[in-house]
This record gives sequence, C-alpha cells and structure tokens, in this order.
Amino acid sequence: MMTTIQKYIALTAGLVVAVQVGIILVTGDAACPTKACKVVEELTRLSPLEINLLGLGYFLLLFGVLHGYGLGSGRSKGLDWPGLLLSAGLAAEAVLFGFQFFVVRTFCLYCLLILAAIVLLNLLHGKKQTVFGTIVAGAILTGFSLLNFESVASSTNFTLEKGIFGSRTCTDPTKELYLIFSDDCPHCLEVIKALEACNSCDLHLNPINEVADLQFEGIEIRDRYSPQINRQILSIMGIDKIPVLLVEHEDGFQFIQGEHRIIDYVRHACFQSEETLYLNRSRFPEKDQVSAYSEGEGECSVTVDCEEPGTSTIAN
Repeated sequence: MMTTIQKYIALTAGLVVAVQVGIILVTGDAACPTKACKVVEELTRLSPLEINLLGLGYFLLLFGVLHGYGLGSGRSKGLDWPGLLLSAGLAAEAVLFGFQFFVVRTFCLYCLLILAAIVLLNLLHGKKQTVFGTIVAGAILTGFSLLNFESVASSTNFTLEKGIFGSRTCTDPTKELYLIFSDDCPHCLEVIKALEACNSCDLHLNPINEVADLQFEGIEIRDRYSPQINRQILSIMGIDKIPVLLVEHEDGFQFIQGEHRIIDYVRHACFQSEETLYLNRSRFPEKDQVSAYSEGEGECSVTVDCEEPGTSTIAN
C-alpha cells in the first residue's frame, strides 16, 4: 500500500517538474511565486532547464524502481533500491536547502515544494529509511552550519572586479565608483541616467542579476561577470536594498544607499573636485573600514519587486 502511495507522489512530483520544464521552454523563465527563486537560479552552475531535466529524470527513475519494487523484482536481490534513490535525493535536496539557508539566505518556494515531496517519500518508506535519511540530511546541514561563508566571500576570490558587468573610464579620474544595482529596479535606472553624464569618475556597473539590456553610452561590456558576488557583498554588509554606490579610497570603501543620496553625491563628486558635506573624509574610519549612508527611500528590495518612482501603496 505504501509503495503505491509513493509511486503516486513520485509521479505527481515528476509531472510538476515536467510542467516547469515546459514553462521554461515556452517562456524562457521558470515559474515561481517569488523572486527568491531567480536569486537561487543565478547562483547555480546549471541552467534552470538543466536542473529541472535532472529532477524529471530522477522522479521518473524513482517511479520505475518503486513500480518494480512493488512487484517484488528488486527485493530478492537484497538491496533496497528505492531507499537508496530516496537517500540520494534527500542528500541532494539537503545540500540545496543548506545553500539557500546558510549562503544566499533566501528561499525558492518551488525548491521547497520538491524538498517536501522527497521528505514525504522518505517518511513513507519506513522507520529505518526515516532514521537514515535524518542522519544524512542532519550531517549535511551540520557541515553547512560549521562553515563561514562570509569569510570566503570576503577573500580575493570574491572581489568587486569579478562582479563588473561593464565599465566606463575617464582620462583623469578623481574617484572609482561601483554601482550595485538591478536592471528591473526603477530607482537604479534613475541613478544610471545620472551617472551617464559624469565626467571625472571611473564607473563600474555591478548588477545583482543577469542584465538583459542596458543602454549606457561609452560603457565597455565584459564577457564574463558574476552577479552572485555582488549579492554576497550586500549580504555581508547586511544591506537588502538597492541601489548602492561604493566609493573606493585608499583606506576602504564608502557605501551610499538610495537614489537621491547617490545622485546628489555624483553631482558633487563627479563633475567637480569638491566632496559633498555629508561625505566629508573626516567622518570615515581611518583604515580598512566601510561606512554606509542610507536614506530609507528611493530604494528597491533585493528580493521583492519595486514600485515605480512616485507611486505609493495605501492600505485601507
């Protein structure tokens, strides 16, 4: 009886993944109720289509093995093939869950749905399988919890240079600027418009997503860049809003947040030599430190869609 239920769950999960594959083939994007799914997708080596094809193959294989196991063809050989497959699936999902929880700190709801299906399949396979699966998943999550991913992110492998989508340089720059942004954030686009005319600062664009199309005069596009590095930098600093402008100095970085503060800074710092009053150098740490200035408005959330500038939501 349990094997039959497991077969139906595996088949249903496979159909869900098949639908996702179809959506990706038709629209080019996976279906997910939140932008967190997009964040997780951008941080994986495989494309969403490849990941879902692997998932579809897994559930079809699991269904076939469960069907044969139910008929008794696999029991005589002494190996619990469904249990082995279920353990492998649970281990893979534990890695993905640990990555979301400990590294990117946001959750893909679609991924959690698949995780729930695999956990349920393990539970239905009996007490022995449940205990073994709990040990496997617990060991993986414990391993994740013992690692310091922020230290890795701050090492030389995670530099702003590797997150640059494109740059525009000046003949005699007075400052080096890095703009962390998203091409679907209207406040970010307003900042980019203001930056386009600056004439005394080297400018680097560091997106948190894959940029589809960005009109910016004089920019030199790089062949390869890593949006996840820019997301990790924001995570380390505890920043969850964009745009963010990083101003590089010999003794560290200054973080400026919000459309209006960034534009105000650029107008003062990148068209003339004087610095803005609120960014006086004496207010910054002396060495190897960063300071953040935020206005609390003119910003978009890193994980939630942003409203157009000038609009507001009024709750009844």
